[in-house]
Amino acid sequence: MLLWRPHPLMKATLESMRPELQEEYEEIVKKYREEGWGIYDNTADLNRAIFLCDMYYGDESSVVKLCQEVKKPVMVQDLWGVEVKDWNKRVRISNDAIIDGQDLWLVSNYTNILMDYDINRGDLKQIYYFPEKFTGTYSTISYEKYGDKIYFAPYNGKDLWCFHIPTKEFERIDLKLEDRERNVKQKFKRIICYKHEVILVGFGIHSIFRIDITFNTVKRCDGYLAELEKKGIVASEVFFGDSYQLVGDELYLPMLNHNIIVVFYLKDDYFKAYDIFNLGSEGFDSICYHNGKFRLITSGSEEVIWDSEYGQQAKNALDLAGTHKRNYWKSFQNHDVCIYFPLLDPKLYAENREGNIEELPFLYPEAELSRDYSKYGFIKEYNGKIYFQVRSNGDCYCIDLEKMLIQPVELNPPDKDTFGQILEEIFATIDEERLDESEIVNIMNTLCFLKYYQRKETGKDKKCGEIIYRMLR
Repeated sequence: MLLWRPHPLMKATLESMRPELQEEYEEIVKKYREEGWGIYDNTADLNRAIFLCDMYYGDESSVVKLCQEVKKPVMVQDLWGVEVKDWNKRVRISNDAIIDGQDLWLVSNYTNILMDYDINRGDLKQIYYFPEKFTGTYSTISYEKYGDKIYFAPYNGKDLWCFHIPTKEFERIDLKLEDRERNVKQKFKRIICYKHEVILVGFGIHSIFRIDITFNTVKRCDGYLAELEKKGIVASEVFFGDSYQLVGDELYLPMLNHNIIVVFYLKDDYFKAYDIFNLGSEGFDSICYHNGKFRLITSGSEEVIWDSEYGQQAKNALDLAGTHKRNYWKSFQNHDVCIYFPLLDPKLYAENREGNIEELPFLYPEAELSRDYSKYGFIKEYNGKIYFQVRSNGDCYCIDLEKMLIQPVELNPPDKDTFGQILEEIFATIDEERLDESEIVNIMNTLCFLKYYQRKETGKDKKCGEIIYRMLR
């Protein structure tokens, strides 16, 4: 049963700020009260509502903290949320992936789990739960395999984790972050393997970390901040996205909002910032490398061919699909072929060996989601193929770069029982941390789980809150 407790200033707010919605709101209230399937609580006694409820669902408010204090589950609603039918498919959606022989490793964007798929058969071989208690989205969006270990950059999560594949155990690596930094959202967008190190490129944290994976020692490198300050760029800005190129001992990092490429000379541990001139927009979304040249795509969908010695070599406009700014956020160069992945448009393009750009034969599987999501999840090149995932439903495909054909890659979604186990792990943390609603951890799945859990614990449905409320009226 729903106990609806409107904010005491709701009517006054509508009258003064949204009078056109007042009549519709009052009709909703009237219908809810007349149908009698829920409780409409407009009394002054907030404490009673908190005592009676089994969980809180609604907007961010002071009541969230009160419910947390008495160990009541909290879910802050997603105002733009939509009902998702294929939630078991969408749990597969990931911003990154590791392909290693027959294994495809994914970390779900929506739950803090590591999934191991057999890429040939499509079977979900195993699910591993991160030790970190995390109930939000995007705990990590970048991870790399080094030897028999996988390293996960903390994005909205707090810690750098390492997964030992042979033992199936997680290890926490202390980054020596300040308490303030551990709570920063969107910490690191990219992790990179270099010799015996992993490198974290800061996003919400303005620093680059070099971690010696033999001894787990951490070194912070901030020299690029002084280089950018000389150009009048202050540290309050966002600097780098998730696109980079590692060429030998040099790490190339295009800036998101300035026509500058920062090069980190890893062998000598110093930085240099290169300007790129005569562009019609500010910042870069993509960089790839082939035969000594870098191919960059600007925020205005211009393509620039550049190298650090001779500077800009060529420039042309990419008038491909749509007119969105920051349209092409990924490009992959493989020998003489370049593949373009757009941000918001469903079409894929390739530049062939003759230099002509053509649309690839691919029908994007649209789903019921109405948001302007980026169209693609992970995009990975492996053994002459590019594997990619569509965000509409989590399905995967690969591009055969030799034949220029796109084929589906079967990745079976978790079955009902497995997804129930995933939810159970998530809800084990609800006394410690609130839930922010997402496509997967939404109110409908929450209620279904709580109903199942209550039956499992007591052998019957719990309606204690409703019974007590009726007795007190």
